Amino acid sequence: MSRFLFVWFIFSLCQMTYGQVVTEREIHRKISSQGVPVQGIEVVNLMSEKSTISNANGQFSIMAKVADVVVFTSLKYEY
Repeated sequence: MSRFLFVWFIFSLCQMTYGQVVTEREIHRKISSQGVPVQGIEVVNLMSEKSTISNANGQFSIMAKVADVVVFTSLKYEY
């Protein structure tokens, strides 16, 4: 019985640990306003403090995990 409980405990621990793994992924998106690409927008991941800037086609890529907060800023545009 104690061997069964030990094996069950180890199995449960592995399941909980595996479920906690959060992977970071590269996000690719395009920024546009009324269908026109917007260049020079700073994209910041507040959780990892990584940032990037959108290119001439409005495209950017940034590393992020689920539940990270990503903000878009620019001195040229108002919202």
